[in-house]
Amino acid sequence: MSPRKPLLLMGARQVGKTHLLLQFGKEFFPQTYCFNFEKDHRLKSIFDFNLDPQRIINELSLYIGKQIDIKKDLVFFDEIQFCPRALTSLKYFHEELPELALLAAGSLLGVSLGDGGFPVGKIEWMELHPMSFFEFLEAMDETLLLRTLYKLPESQSLSYSAHTLLLEHLKRYYFVGGMPAAVQCYQQDKTFSYEKLAQVRKIQKNLIKDYYQDFAKHSGKVNAMHISSVFENVPRQISQSMDGSIQRFQFKGILPNKKSYGQLQGPIDWLERANLILKIKNLQRPELPLTAFSKESLFKLLIFDVGLLACMLDLPANFFLQDQEALFKGFFTENFVATQLIASGLAPLFFWTGRTSEIEFVLRIGEQVIPIEVKAGKNRKSRSLATYLQKHPSSRAIKLTCSELRLDSSRVVQQVPLYLAEHLETILANGFPQKLG
Repeated sequence: MSPRKPLLLMGARQVGKTHLLLQFGKEFFPQTYCFNFEKDHRLKSIFDFNLDPQRIINELSLYIGKQIDIKKDLVFFDEIQFCPRALTSLKYFHEELPELALLAAGSLLGVSLGDGGFPVGKIEWMELHPMSFFEFLEAMDETLLLRTLYKLPESQSLSYSAHTLLLEHLKRYYFVGGMPAAVQCYQQDKTFSYEKLAQVRKIQKNLIKDYYQDFAKHSGKVNAMHISSVFENVPRQISQSMDGSIQRFQFKGILPNKKSYGQLQGPIDWLERANLILKIKNLQRPELPLTAFSKESLFKLLIFDVGLLACMLDLPANFFLQDQEALFKGFFTENFVATQLIASGLAPLFFWTGRTSEIEFVLRIGEQVIPIEVKAGKNRKSRSLATYLQKHPSSRAIKLTCSELRLDSSRVVQQVPLYLAEHLETILANGFPQKLG
């Protein structure tokens, strides 16, 4: 039997990593001992002498005044990026103390993957993203609506009232987003009142403020200024594509005398590793492996949560209460779809451009390269998709719209409503979304 590997849960700050792992410990272990390296810097000294796992456990037991039972208890290293040697120690826990249940959580802020300290191959590594739209519905206790969705294999379709209600919830998700603190605030009474939305927006602003503080904490004053400038510029550039597809990221005008990808690569990579932005690379040819046919310096940058995107653009509540045809098109919908695809594990994402056409997303699902066109406005004619399929024939293609579900196995193009974006893989495989877990 191979040794049990420690689990490292990574993700942007405040996406719920700590809460999730503490809940797991509470449910499955008699005792959970959490050591937070950000809150208590004294913990670092325990890892300075050597990385012997048994010694570390003994020292941690003395530190908390209780003996940790390595066969029964759960040990949780939180904000592990603040102690690089604790991160390195996961390798030795895997090799020398496999009977200990060990979890760790943090972000890649300040962590170098290539310095030999990262325990590659010695840990299970998972990423946590903001709550998806379906998870948002679960938080809202929309049990009946979710049950209706999961009965699609039997019913073959959704009623108009269910479809309309889902679009209304999607509007609210656009504003609230998937950050747990914002969702929890909204969930308390589920009203879309201006008072409640003001409370949600305040939480979002505080989260963004925390990210800016992280820039300075982890990267130094000069680098923090550059990272901040790029981060502020991402939503600004996204919003310039009000009715069409989001345009590729432009380097000019962000920092003085820096006009190329090479000059801005550092801040962009930093934000991507911190999970605060999503990079969608341009695909020159839709062939496997997709990464081999993408261009490193040609990409779109999106924000990792639509609620925070709305906050960064200071979009008022009225923007999300307007006619759905006006809302479900352009930059916001494209950013939403990207977050749902990422949350469902379909990264990396790519986009394709022809002379006068563009496919918002191209991705690998199984052994297939699948084009996904986001066409949510009044004009739903898929000229770009038709152009793509003429040049690059595919057995399946997806058109995401705000219309009802229309699946037809005899046709190449399947029309799928926006609110099912996170279930595209199972829709293509089985025809309908399958309940997870």
